[in-house]
Amino acid sequence: MGMSQAHAFLLQDMEGERVDLMDYVGDGSWTLMMFWATDCVACEQQKPALEAFHRMHHGADAKVVGVVTDGFELKDEIDDLMAKHDPSYPNLVVYSDVFFKQYEELTNKSFRVTPTFLLFGPNGELKGNLYGYVDFNAISQHVTSQN
Repeated sequence: MGMSQAHAFLLQDMEGERVDLMDYVGDGSWTLMMFWATDCVACEQQKPALEAFHRMHHGADAKVVGVVTDGFELKDEIDDLMAKHDPSYPNLVVYSDVFFKQYEELTNKSFRVTPTFLLFGPNGELKGNLYGYVDFNAISQHVTSQN
C-alpha cells in the first residue's frame, strides 16, 4: 500500500452504501476523478466531455469516477443532475462532515473549488491535481502515452 492509500476515504454510493474511494483506483488503469457540486456551472459544462473521455478509455487504459461534494443533504438535486446527464461512470457522494479532512489527507492540499480533478496512476498513486476547466484531450494523450 502506497502513501496515497494510508487513510480510508469513505464515501457513499448513490444507494447510500458506504464505500472507500481507494477501491475505485489502482486496478491497472488510470482513474480521472471529478469532484463536482450541484450548483457548479463549470462542472455541468464539462460533464459531456468527461463522459466522452470515459467512453473512449473505459475498459482500455482509463476510467472516470465522479464525486459529489454536497453530501446526501442535497440528494434530490444530485438525483436530478444524474438523471439529466445519465453518466456511464460511477458517482459517489461525500460525507459532508469529514470530506475536507479526508481530501487534505489524500492530497496534502486544502479542497478549494469545484470542479477539482484528481488523476490516479494505474497503481493507485496520485499523479495530478487540476482545477476548473481541463483539457480532456491532453489528459487522453498523457494516459495513452504512458501505456
